Amino acid sequence: MSFHDRRTDQVYAAFLQLAEGKSEPSVAASEIIQALRETGQPLAAWEVRGELSKLENLGAITLDEATARWKKTASAGESISPTEDKRATS
Repeated sequence: MSFHDRRTDQVYAAFLQLAEGKSEPSVAASEIIQALRETGQPLAAWEVRGELSKLENLGAITLDEATARWKKTASAGESISPTEDKRATS
């Protein structure tokens, strides 16, 4: 697993942990940044935002543009494969 794939997994794991147990399981990027800092895994805001976009492209999460919060997609599992981009290509 490459460094970038590990970082994607790290952000997704933080996302899942934060979303778990919420009545409305959505997470703001700032919450992920704070959670990673608290566990000694700090990432810059732009790095987390980039990983969230990658996760969106993989079909694991989606952005609610009205609230700027990320939500897990219905088809997403507990793990992701960073090499599988689920965007439609045209």
